Amino acid sequence: MAVVTDAWRDDGRIEVWDVRRGTRVARLEGDPLDYGGWRWVVFAPDGDRLAALDEQQRVVWWRVDEEKAAAPGRAIGDATGLLGVAPDGTLVVTRVGDAGLYSPDGGEPLGLLSGVGYDILAARITGDTLVLVTDKADRRIRLSPDAWYDTLCAALDGPNSPAQRGRPELEPARDTPPCPAG
Repeated sequence: MAVVTDAWRDDGRIEVWDVRRGTRVARLEGDPLDYGGWRWVVFAPDGDRLAALDEQQRVVWWRVDEEKAAAPGRAIGDATGLLGVAPDGTLVVTRVGDAGLYSPDGGEPLGLLSGVGYDILAARITGDTLVLVTDKADRRIRLSPDAWYDTLCAALDGPNSPAQRGRPELEPARDTPPCPAG
């Protein structure tokens, strides 16, 4: 479990504890953490790495066992907190009014989930699925861009059909090949 107190936030101090044993595993100290965020730190699924959102809205990855931080990534504009890390390393970040998917190496934007960031009560990642608990309902969103591609292709006719040529683009997203023939 990662612990941050208000006093430690200014010093960028994060303590990692083994709850079962009641012992501190690591003490991480770096740049001050973001004040506007509601969730500053999240663990990678393997538990060996921890991501922290600093006051400049940059993600800093820590190797917990070594108590060492990598250089901060680029700033993620409008970031208000961290929701989690998918098994492939994709970082899920809350933003003003939405959530964004970012690459683990450098914070390159992979996709934007509009309209999900303002009323989140809790969040968890199970496999490649983000589960959001909001004041209206639970939402399950596949995180993999490949899953998005498969879903779009399943809804369209064969390769290079008029429907495919007019398919919506994922913004921001990578170039995708035409859907395979059904």
